[in-house]
Amino acid sequence: MTKQEITRLLDVPSSTLSDWEKSGKRKKLAKLLRMLKSEEVIKIIDAKVDQPKYSEHTRRIRLDKKHFKKDMLWSRQDGSQIEIKNLVSVYLSTPNQEDTETLLKLFGYKRLMTILESNRPIMPAEDHAEALDQIKYANEPGSYFNKHKLPALDQILKKPKKRYIDALITKYDPAEIITMAKEHGASYPSLFQIKKMTGFNA
Repeated sequence: MTKQEITRLLDVPSSTLSDWEKSGKRKKLAKLLRMLKSEEVIKIIDAKVDQPKYSEHTRRIRLDKKHFKKDMLWSRQDGSQIEIKNLVSVYLSTPNQEDTETLLKLFGYKRLMTILESNRPIMPAEDHAEALDQIKYANEPGSYFNKHKLPALDQILKKPKKRYIDALITKYDPAEIITMAKEHGASYPSLFQIKKMTGFNA
């Protein structure tokens, strides 16, 4: 795999991979990853079946805010009891990829899809479609773009989404993506998001 493919698939910054290549035991890991083909790694990742942390029969849990990137439940005290359906509904109402991935690990694909579908009548169509795409991408990142078209480059760079930036990283170096974003007139907030998503440090 290329350096870009490794950082994308393992969700690590390029600087971390550079550190691995210089250290003892991790140097062997970096060498192994370089020898593997991305298709093989994707098959291995997608083949594993992870059971969600909570059973489908669990209805209430203690809120643990450290699981989430954004605190969408700021009015609720950490550690308080909360209905899983309510927690998921709040996070899918304003979806972001990192927290959608967390929801998937905690509660599973089937439950997320069921709750999202029950909320369809009360959600803006754009938010529902985005939450649906985030769930699908989090569930099968390696094969998502076999079924979904990548938007035009200009659209991606002006309104970045993690799944689209992940796809760009397979073709371009992070520095190239940042340069393209600037050339296409991406706003400062969009540029900041792209830098975070690519792990660009310069």
